[in-house]
Amino acid sequence: MDLVAELVRGTEEEVACVGVTGQMHGVVVLARDTGAVLTPLVTWQDQRCAEEPGFLARLCRATGHDLCTGFGCATLAWARAHDAMPAGAETGAVVACTVMDALVARLCGGEVVMDDANAASFGLYDGRARDWDCSAALAAGVPPALLPRVVSAGTPAGTLAPPAAARLGLRAGTPVCTATGDFQAALLASLANVDSDVALNLGTGGQVAVVLPSSTQVPAHMRESGRAYEFRPFPRHRVAVTAATLCAGAAWAWLASSARSWALALGAGSLPEEAHIYARLDTLGLAYLDDWAAGRVSQPPYFGVHLLGERHDPSMRGRIDGISLENAGPGAMAAAVARGIARALREQLPPAALEGRTRVVASGGAARRSALLRRAAAEEFGLPLHLCGVGEEAAVGAALLAEQMFGID
Repeated sequence: MDLVAELVRGTEEEVACVGVTGQMHGVVVLARDTGAVLTPLVTWQDQRCAEEPGFLARLCRATGHDLCTGFGCATLAWARAHDAMPAGAETGAVVACTVMDALVARLCGGEVVMDDANAASFGLYDGRARDWDCSAALAAGVPPALLPRVVSAGTPAGTLAPPAAARLGLRAGTPVCTATGDFQAALLASLANVDSDVALNLGTGGQVAVVLPSSTQVPAHMRESGRAYEFRPFPRHRVAVTAATLCAGAAWAWLASSARSWALALGAGSLPEEAHIYARLDTLGLAYLDDWAAGRVSQPPYFGVHLLGERHDPSMRGRIDGISLENAGPGAMAAAVARGIARALREQLPPAALEGRTRVVASGGAARRSALLRRAAAEEFGLPLHLCGVGEEAAVGAALLAEQMFGID
């Protein structure tokens, strides 16, 4: 909050409303009446559910939901199974939520609520009823009384309470919007036309998404999908069909790190700075793709980038196929990794989701820095690629959502 106060200093009178976003899936438990924090924040990166053999499989069978380690409800189920559930969970004296929901409650000095996007990321959410699946929660050992009230994305949460307003240097009574997930917020800022754009985010991990008009218009064969993609709530009761890989920029960083490690191990002298290695791999990979397109070199190998596994299958690992004596150089391998990142995302998204889409809108640090990653994505999706011109997409999207909901021009 002190950082926000510093950022808005000098423009306090221009702040008309407050939007909030943050990382999804994680869980913290608060006292429902006072908002006091009772547990540490357990983030989406937590591995306790995956580290216990069979725990997630039993939990998914018992609830009928696909839960991953790091999901809030999975963490709560683990806590119940290990006698670590906070006191007061059964009676509703405490409430579990994401860290951004906790922040909004503190800003407003009121009830903890969770929008449908965050609820879906928590697990055990019923998308048709737009509320918790209480039967599944009970099967998981998670008391429904522990879960917060679910509201639609963009619902007003309240107004800035005097203590929070004083700390932020803003006017008490300034409207505050319910927090929404960073994924949904980033889409709001990135996509000029949600009906024809494909959103591609390449950071450490990668995500690809398309927004459909409403959950009722999701084709039946897409609903029966699968494990590799999911449907996430999106503002105005729409749905985002989403696929993700844990290794996007992380795979690109692995390639640069491996190149450096090989050079050191083979006795190379002074090595260039890391930024130079990235730039050189980019140049070599682009040149290889040009040569391949002109028929001067053979097709680059296929590089499966699942180096960290995937949420839908933690046992997956990276692999290289189609390697030969002619296509194992640094340019070919750079092209292979870049194409592998894009292909991992495209192949996990149902083909029907891409029908009628006219361009890819790319965001994220890896996409901004690498022309090779952008070219590989455009070629894999078969669509022109536009680099999003907005920085800090999630923060901008949260502000836009609050602006829309409060009717502020």
